Amino acid sequence: MGRDMPRIRWYRARGPERTIGFTVLLFLLSLLVISPCNATVLYGPITNPENHHDYYLLSANTWSDAEAEAVSLGGHLATIRNAYENQWIYDTFSSFGGTKRLLWIGLNDVAHTGTFRWVSGEPVTYLNFSPDEPSFFSEEHYVYMYPADVPDDGLRRYPGTWNNYADVATEVVLETTYDVYAVAEVGPSGPIVTWIGGTTGTWSDAPSWSPSPPTSNSVVVVPFGTTITIDVPGAQVGNVTLASGSTLVVSPGSDVNITGEAINNGTMILSGDVTSYGSGNAFVQNGTLTINPNVALRGFDTGGSDYAFVQTGGATIVAGTLDFDHGFIYIQGGTVNVNNEAALRGFDTGGSDLAYIQTDGTVTIDGTLETTNAGLEGGTLGGGGTLSGNLFADGGTLFPGSSPGTFTITGNYTQTGTTLAIEIQGTGASEYDRLVVTGAAQLGGTLTVTLLNGFMPSPGDSFTIMTYASHTGTFSTTNLPALTDGSWLISYNNTSVVLSVRGSGGGGSGHCFIATAAFGSYLHPYVQILRNFRDVFLLTTRPGRAFVSWYYRISPPLAEMIFRNAMARGAVRIALLPLIAFGGLSLSVGFLPALVVVLAVLIVGLLGMRRLMRSAQDRAQF
Repeated sequence: MGRDMPRIRWYRARGPERTIGFTVLLFLLSLLVISPCNATVLYGPITNPENHHDYYLLSANTWSDAEAEAVSLGGHLATIRNAYENQWIYDTFSSFGGTKRLLWIGLNDVAHTGTFRWVSGEPVTYLNFSPDEPSFFSEEHYVYMYPADVPDDGLRRYPGTWNNYADVATEVVLETTYDVYAVAEVGPSGPIVTWIGGTTGTWSDAPSWSPSPPTSNSVVVVPFGTTITIDVPGAQVGNVTLASGSTLVVSPGSDVNITGEAINNGTMILSGDVTSYGSGNAFVQNGTLTINPNVALRGFDTGGSDYAFVQTGGATIVAGTLDFDHGFIYIQGGTVNVNNEAALRGFDTGGSDLAYIQTDGTVTIDGTLETTNAGLEGGTLGGGGTLSGNLFADGGTLFPGSSPGTFTITGNYTQTGTTLAIEIQGTGASEYDRLVVTGAAQLGGTLTVTLLNGFMPSPGDSFTIMTYASHTGTFSTTNLPALTDGSWLISYNNTSVVLSVRGSGGGGSGHCFIATAAFGSYLHPYVQILRNFRDVFLLTTRPGRAFVSWYYRISPPLAEMIFRNAMARGAVRIALLPLIAFGGLSLSVGFLPALVVVLAVLIVGLLGMRRLMRSAQDRAQF
């Protein structure tokens, strides 16, 4: 939901004008109706499958009375933390039972006009006001959500967007009166424990907590400007939320078990282990998370089907281990850096679903990403490390290496809508990016090549940008940089993709190559064999590249002469047949085995000729 939604159609009330008497009659009748002093539950509880909180639809009332009813249920008016929760509340409640409803949510600016806060005390990480809101008229401190088909009086009231209004139970839009209902949210049960120890303190300092130190079912919010250090082993907490500007430090030798949800909007520094036993979105990362060497953040998703670690923004630095062995990892934004010798783990216990999904953000793997099946749908994934598992790349960018370097996938690789980005700054094996796939590769999507540090390839240069056990398909689109000399050639070989530069006088079309001139077409099967032999065996070695470069310089005039002479073309075809046979054999069994076969044939041939010559000499003597 947001500003990209379609405009609402305009509707105006129809029918005869209301008379003054009719209005007075309605007013008198309304006095006979006793307005409830508290909202009541119309529907619920219904559980949000992502955060596992219970939600209730409350009857029409003022924001204040609705909040009072939500508190009596053990919760508060709904907090909306991201676009998914906004969409879920809209879909679930705005038209429930066929009635279009305005819905109070827990956002308000009562304390300070223009500074909106959630009544739950959680930090504001998501807003979805309509394009012309919020306004700051007197008393308009409370926020509701629009349903579909609200009449338009010039304001863009898109479905699911928000408006701030006065603390009343109805609103009139173009003579249409809307009752304002409410959505209450009740999180996992547990006593709220409040930090009262000032701006800094330690977890073990009992007087710093009210009414008592946290236990395994406590709900803790680390407030803005506060730094708390966990200084004891075996610390326990139920749900914990770090507000923006807060810090939680786990000191060396200490550790903490989180039995519910953890939401990090501040800074979390782990020099001791953290274990999460929550289900659903058990650990939501939107701040700064640092996992130091020899330290682990572990998650055991007891739900078995939801994402155990979700990053919506911020920055995660893994120098130790981020290990959700029994859960899923979902990267929606921000940055994740997995350092050398560090590990990021996420496994689908069912073995078939994507256990790692990335839709945005930048993830750099210089260590290891261990998973069953990973999905790249957006953002950037890369680095100089290893992805242990299968990668399904349907969007975003795969960026091998660390400008440059090698990224390894120890599984299968499927590229459909993703861009494979390759950087080149030289011809050496360590001077350009390479993607190594130990399994099968299915190619598609886009190949984009960038030259670094002023490097300009020359004819004869080649770059093995990808290797695999087998492959199908080719890149659907290629974006290759301009060259000062020659042109690019992409060769899809049995176990590799080779990007090479062919000379401006020889390689693509026309009659410049001798073989092309002899057989009359660059696409002739015999010419293709020679080209593949060149790409696989000559352009991959320094002596071979030197030979190809020399050949490009001398071949154009010879090719032109051969092309114009029919007798020369026939002679060159015959002369090339042994080379074509050797090239085809090398491509099938390898260069060395083919060379052994040729040498064996030559030796057998020489021995045979020697016997024939002796036999002829013997006959001459008689």
